[in-house]
Amino acid sequence: MLYILYITRTAYTKYMCVIYVMCVIYIYIYVCVCVCMYVCI
Repeated sequence: MLYILYITRTAYTKYMCVIYVMCVIYIYIYVCVCVCMYVCI
């Protein structure tokens, strides 16, 4: 039982990590685009 819980928690943590990284990359790209627009205009 504890083993299954551990596996689930590990998978959940990994999943959250992936979502977090994707969010950071998305925000970074968004900021870059905004800066580019501002500089170009």
